[in-house]
Amino acid sequence: THILSGNSSSKQWQDELRQHYPGINLSYAEPLKIFVGINLRHIQRIDLENREISLGIWLRLGWLDKGSLYEFDAAPRGWSSSSSYISVGCDQLWCPEDIVCTSCPSTNPEDVFPKTTTLVYDAQYAESSGRNNFWSRQGQITSVCTIELEEFPFDTVVCPIRFEPWSFSSQQVELLPMEPFLDRDDLSKVMDFEVDISL
Repeated sequence: THILSGNSSSKQWQDELRQHYPGINLSYAEPLKIFVGINLRHIQRIDLENREISLGIWLRLGWLDKGSLYEFDAAPRGWSSSSSYISVGCDQLWCPEDIVCTSCPSTNPEDVFPKTTTLVYDAQYAESSGRNNFWSRQGQITSVCTIELEEFPFDTVVCPIRFEPWSFSSQQVELLPMEPFLDRDDLSKVMDFEVDISL
């Protein structure tokens, strides 16, 4: 665990974490647990002719990286372990940039979710939540749907969406649902459709 000076600036904290970061070890002995959540913002397109649905989402990922654990010699003014963090670029710390929607037509991570930063919480937060890194990425995903027309126009359209690691095996990375997994409070209404989303 890195010991940071509570009197330093956020820029100094970032530099300190980067300089002493040992990297992450994705061994086959115990997979790294990555918690996955989705903030569904809007349904951009429902194409019944081509059997596709496009969703605007924020993909949320959380994980414990022991190499980025830190605490302060004295708590900084205004610091709260439950909500304060250090923002570090993913070119400096490890980020699971290759968690992709494998059921979507495009499987290149950068085509769907742009690179960004990770929010690194302190050791106290990690002890209470089981993770210290949080990454939220905005993007659009498209899913191919299964359409049964036996009960038209009251039929149900099923559009499965599956997220998996792109370059890691299940022995290295384990995906688990975040609590809550799905946040749909900001979902805009869809005319002429009743939308039901389940895990």
